[in-house]
Amino acid sequence: MKAFEDFFMMDVPLMLKKLEHHNQPAWGRMNASEMLDHLRKGVDLSLRKIPIEVVTSDEDLPKYKAFLRSDKPFRPGSQKPAVYDEISAFEGNFEELKVNLMKSLVTMMAYFEKHPEHTAVHPNFGELNGEEWMLLHRKHIYHHFTQFGLT
Repeated sequence: MKAFEDFFMMDVPLMLKKLEHHNQPAWGRMNASEMLDHLRKGVDLSLRKIPIEVVTSDEDLPKYKAFLRSDKPFRPGSQKPAVYDEISAFEGNFEELKVNLMKSLVTMMAYFEKHPEHTAVHPNFGELNGEEWMLLHRKHIYHHFTQFGLT
């Protein structure tokens, strides 16, 4: 848990300080504001108990979970799950988007600490526990922060 806490509560804020609204991505179509809200939506998804269809076959899920535990990054241009479009966008200015992402990360960390039995479904990775979600979020944040030159 300490490694996740260090990443989410120390590394992420330091990298966020470097992000400006005009930063252009190295790949993809999202702008910096959309990327921040996209990351927040992913965190929100990990705290929800909603019915989500898993699109990965049962036989491939172990490979997907092994990927979470690996050092392999997401490929540039990876497709976002459609369920992200079902989560309401946060309406706010650029700095508020940064703060909102950090608030979501703090809420997630506290929730997983208080509810170690919590699981939620990701459409590509299946049912994930708190540790697996944090692995996914760390990889996902690093992916997008690399996209915007923050790493």
